[in-house]
Amino acid sequence: MHKPSSLSLSFLEKRPHSAADTLAQLPRVDAAGYLDAIPSRYVVLALGHMGQWTAASIVTQMLPEGAAAALRNMEPVSAAATLRLVEKAKRIELLGLLPKSKRNELEAALSFPDDAVGAHMQTSIITVPYSATCDAAIAAFKGASELETNLIYIVDSDRMLRGVAKANMLLAASGQTHVIDIADPQIEALSSRSRIEAVASLAAWDDYSELPVLNRRKQLIGAITRKSLRHAIGLPVAENIDQSGSIFAGIAGAFITSALGVSAMLTDVDAKRTSLQGTSLPGAGE
Repeated sequence: MHKPSSLSLSFLEKRPHSAADTLAQLPRVDAAGYLDAIPSRYVVLALGHMGQWTAASIVTQMLPEGAAAALRNMEPVSAAATLRLVEKAKRIELLGLLPKSKRNELEAALSFPDDAVGAHMQTSIITVPYSATCDAAIAAFKGASELETNLIYIVDSDRMLRGVAKANMLLAASGQTHVIDIADPQIEALSSRSRIEAVASLAAWDDYSELPVLNRRKQLIGAITRKSLRHAIGLPVAENIDQSGSIFAGIAGAFITSALGVSAMLTDVDAKRTSLQGTSLPGAGE
């Protein structure tokens, strides 16, 4: 089986938007074949820079194990958005290949209408009890270093939200100070059933990169990030072209990287197609 070149993978890593555009212009079965042949982290990168319909149609053509591995490593919000557009039988198959905790999280998101806040929230958030000290809160942050957040949520025994605190506030306070004493108890909390359009213009987004999400019983169940909000309403996330040096050097370097990368990627796709000639691909022709 043909192994994708390092140049192809480097292009995908450094210019994911351009790489995703290149894959999106290929027949779905060819794009899926290429993604099946590369490590999952690159697959996640490529799918994350495609439109949701494009990503879903390519995932449908991928081998089930490869598609499930990508979904497992994607942010839950992105994975749920992709699965929502996959045909039902295929969606059930892919969910069945995921670990139980991940499957439950995605099924919860899929239970909401597509235009609801709950469909785009993340349930992996950092919480501490009402009585927690700043030292305990900092320890909670360290224990969840994989989460991209600067907020910690204070909840009571009934999981009712009592306030939020930013990481810099914890570091500035005495370790034995109770988190609730420095928290913002007035942060805007969103209903999981609210429509995305209704919360997009809230003033709270000026102060916070994510906002808490509550269920019908007013209990904290997750958070929605500004990034997820932009994605949900169709606003693009800018790609950083100029990594170092002048802007002109950055643009020139990006152009050269893209040209060579596209060539390498298409070469890999052609090689993959050749190696699979005469082999029936799952989902091909559907």
